[in-house]
Amino acid sequence: MTKTFLLVALVVLSSCQKSHKPRETFSNWKQISTWSVKGKMAIRNDNERGSGKFSWFVHDSEITAQFSAPLGQGSWKIIEDKHSAKLTSSEHGNIFGNNAEDLISAELGWHFPWNSLEYWLRGYETRQKLKPHSTLPDSFIDNSWEVIYEKWMPTPIGMLPKKIKARRSPYEVTVVIYDWNLQ
Repeated sequence: MTKTFLLVALVVLSSCQKSHKPRETFSNWKQISTWSVKGKMAIRNDNERGSGKFSWFVHDSEITAQFSAPLGQGSWKIIEDKHSAKLTSSEHGNIFGNNAEDLISAELGWHFPWNSLEYWLRGYETRQKLKPHSTLPDSFIDNSWEVIYEKWMPTPIGMLPKKIKARRSPYEVTVVIYDWNLQ
């Protein structure tokens, strides 16, 4: 009798338990047309270094990114679509071109991996098919840059990068993401 009672109690209690749909563990970008991140970015080489707040906003194929250094040391805004780009800097005003990577590289005086950064922010190699990760990458080499994922953070679509370092001697770019917004 006691065994029967325990078995019935177990069945009744287990049927009262809420059913939880498992949360997707790895990111899926197929249905996301608008996304943004906010955080901090540091750029350095053997002679110079700079850091500041940044934001990155993507809607369909248009990217708007802003970077502002502390204490009024400078700011930059980049707007790019499939056909053109505009870089606005506090030092040089508006500069127009075919793509943001060339404009930024000319402004910095060295090749900045702008096109790759859009993929790296999401945890992918450049031009990699944006499908859910089977495992989260620790690091990879992409276009001669060593990309290291030091921290990940949970989001509504799964784990996304929180801290990224990209190195190609003598340059290093560090990104720390504070906020993901996915639509």
